[in-house]
Amino acid sequence: MLKYLKSTQFSAFLLLGIIYLILKLPLLIHLEQEPIIIQSFSAVSPYIFLENTFWSFIIAQIIIIVQAIWINFLFSESTFVRAKTIIPAYLFIILNATIISYNYLNIYHLIFTILLGLYQIFLKISFKEQAKSDIFNVGVLFGFLIILFPNSILLTPILMLITYFLKPLKLIEIFLVLIGILCIPYFYFSIMYLMEIKLVLPFDFYFYLPTIFNGDTPTQIILLLIAIGSIISIWGMFGIKQSTENRVKRNVDMLYLLSIGLLLVIIFSTYYFPDTTLLIFLPSTLFLSIFLHRIKKQRITEIFNLFLLFSIITYTFHKYF
Repeated sequence: MLKYLKSTQFSAFLLLGIIYLILKLPLLIHLEQEPIIIQSFSAVSPYIFLENTFWSFIIAQIIIIVQAIWINFLFSESTFVRAKTIIPAYLFIILNATIISYNYLNIYHLIFTILLGLYQIFLKISFKEQAKSDIFNVGVLFGFLIILFPNSILLTPILMLITYFLKPLKLIEIFLVLIGILCIPYFYFSIMYLMEIKLVLPFDFYFYLPTIFNGDTPTQIILLLIAIGSIISIWGMFGIKQSTENRVKRNVDMLYLLSIGLLLVIIFSTYYFPDTTLLIFLPSTLFLSIFLHRIKKQRITEIFNLFLLFSIITYTFHKYF
């Protein structure tokens, strides 16, 4: 199966489409899901409150497909693997199927889109000699992320470290990230003040492991399998660190740091479990894609892939049947 997905032939896209439809079949039959609400800086209303209707499902699927194409493009731009492939798009589609609520329009679609935007800017920085505007844009985009999901403020020091490791800069240039971050909350709070909307502290740093361990058992199992697979796949990065050019090595370091930062946000946001686990699917998709491409024993990769795929398909059907 992987030999088809490790190409951009029509048969690869056809196979991916069939897998996509199988994963979505239980959801098409049972279009019911509670809306996701995340506390905002405003005491008046949450960020997004939508009844999950048929159109909510359809719009969410369009967003997922666009994000899958985007993450596939970013994988190619990272030059971790030279060959043309749709493995990253395939992995992203099957991984996010484990978060049932992501199949309905909610705030996390925007949050994940911003993460993809940040990753793309990081890649631009590693390419350019002069990247001051891109460094500032990192801060601005991250400022929007903080407004949408306040707990992501924990990612701030990691974000500045990533910027530094991608392109060693003077200290004053590193502060461009911080300035960009502060711009968005400044304008946001100014507008809220002028409109006389009461502001509240929305941070919910909720670190409570029983929320994870005492939750839905099938969800725990499937997320544990993804976590184990992602950890194993990190070994596939070691060869890249030893045998590729400096820019690619910097991209690997950036991916490591981003994983640590996102994991930190997830750990201290267990109030929103399992929805926040979607954040780690960006680096997990890239790690697993590299692993499936670089391991030499094809039989092992096929077994690993089929085990992961059928586990997720079984999980999605189990949730509704």
